[in-house]
Amino acid sequence: MSKRAFLSVDKILKTELQRKKIVILVATQCSILFMLIFFLFRRKNNFMGALQHTLILDKMYDLFDQINSEVDDCLKKPTRKEQNLEFSKIEILDLDPIRLSEMTAVFELKGNISDYILIKGENESAPSVKMEKIIVKRVILKIENSPEEERISLIVDNPHIMKTHFTYRCNYINHKGVDQKLLWLFIEPLNVKVSIKENGKKEDEIRHIMKDTLKGLSYLHSKNIAHLDLKLSNVMGERREDNSIIYKIIDFGFSREIPKNKVEQVYPKRCYGTFPYKPPEVWVSSIHGLSSDIWCIGAMSLFLANKKSSYFQKKTSGDATGNAKDYTEFRSFLDGRLFIKIDTDTSPELVSFIKTCMRRNREERPTAEQLLNHEFIQGKSLSIEAARSIRYNI
Repeated sequence: MSKRAFLSVDKILKTELQRKKIVILVATQCSILFMLIFFLFRRKNNFMGALQHTLILDKMYDLFDQINSEVDDCLKKPTRKEQNLEFSKIEILDLDPIRLSEMTAVFELKGNISDYILIKGENESAPSVKMEKIIVKRVILKIENSPEEERISLIVDNPHIMKTHFTYRCNYINHKGVDQKLLWLFIEPLNVKVSIKENGKKEDEIRHIMKDTLKGLSYLHSKNIAHLDLKLSNVMGERREDNSIIYKIIDFGFSREIPKNKVEQVYPKRCYGTFPYKPPEVWVSSIHGLSSDIWCIGAMSLFLANKKSSYFQKKTSGDATGNAKDYTEFRSFLDGRLFIKIDTDTSPELVSFIKTCMRRNREERPTAEQLLNHEFIQGKSLSIEAARSIRYNI
């Protein structure tokens, strides 16, 4: 090969090599740019089933980071009491801590909400929905439990069910190095709590609370959704301009959509709900169904009627509160071997309502729709004979 030919080949090889380097460099830069766009897009759009034109602003993402850090610090504390105390001390601009549990943290976001999120109306041209407050709920997801809170919260639509505006998901690595999957729910604020202290013994108020709750529950059950954690703290009211109150069911953390053509489902080794509201079939057999919610309606009414919910507890020096749950006694109650007395100043109509809801045989419990026609809910009197036959225990 001539020297000129050799130089020509060498030049071609160098040119080809240079071209490949440029291609690789451009491809690398494109990949980096694509990944950057992907993660930014994911951060901005990582919410499911939200209103189509909801926009999370940068200030809200900064708030997510602050909340994650503060809640993680709270959960470092060894006892629930210390965790709650630390949680109550959280000071973040425009944010008030409401409630902390092992898996959830609830806050009220107030002030200029539009600095954090923009919620459009039904279409893009509609003005943003104006809000002075919104509830922000942070949930640590346990994927193995197949949680349905997000989906159910977004699909329900009823005046007696809390409204969830939109949700957002992200990951957070906690102080133990665990990569947690987080769900954020943005919920309408409700300003009236239901409590034994405020509502106990007041039958007109109990009737109002239960009637509204049954309306919400009837709607859920028509969709084959079991709430599975009905209790006094999971019903809240909205005080309207005319000073009237509408009560709504909140918190779908344990809720499940029961398969079609069924009214209950077995969730092996699961016992959803809150002690001491749990019904016999849930506690004993892990059977969860629509009728389980009816038992809880009865338990709520019982605790309000007696102005007491601290049943099935035993004193123990080993417990930080001085009380511990007496599971043996609770099981005896569920089996019908132990009874709770209902205060004698309770009307026979309310006693009848409680006993009707808390039938230990779940197949004998009425539906939510049927309970709306009960004498107590309708404000009617039982017959003299029926009233005299009522036993004041359950």
